[in-house]
Amino acid sequence: MDEYTVLPSVIRRAWKLISKAENARACRLLDQALTAVDPITARHDRRLIRAAALYVGALSFEEGFPDRDDSQLTWARYAHAAALAGHGTSSPIWQDTATLYADVCTAQGLTFDAAVAHRRKLDAYAQPSRDKRRHRSPPTVGSTGTHSCSTPPHPAKGFLRRHT
Repeated sequence: MDEYTVLPSVIRRAWKLISKAENARACRLLDQALTAVDPITARHDRRLIRAAALYVGALSFEEGFPDRDDSQLTWARYAHAAALAGHGTSSPIWQDTATLYADVCTAQGLTFDAAVAHRRKLDAYAQPSRDKRRHRSPPTVGSTGTHSCSTPPHPAKGFLRRHT
């Protein structure tokens, strides 16, 4: 049986607890679910990435949680690295975890690591995706977030225009 099978139900229960303002209980639930997993050797599983990201986000509001900073940084690094290795830079899950990792690094004073994470995310926007017809571009004023040619738009452009 897959060791991550239980994670979707844990994630749902944690979301319900968070929505009821029971953040401490959600942190304990996610902590128990992730205790048996070694983030260094864990595989790149979408369920585990989501559980780790939710745990990191929930810990942001729990100042007195034991080993909070270490847990946050460890699981944010796991989620970021696993999403990159398993899904690539064009994946929404990687983009979310890159932001989460950068935010944790910033909060903990790891400004160089935060800058590297933000830079990597910006570089991912600048690279055309595998699908040559459409790629994600950074949202700008008046844009829809997609561009219909194979070259990325200039980041200074306020609006995206159709190339002929």
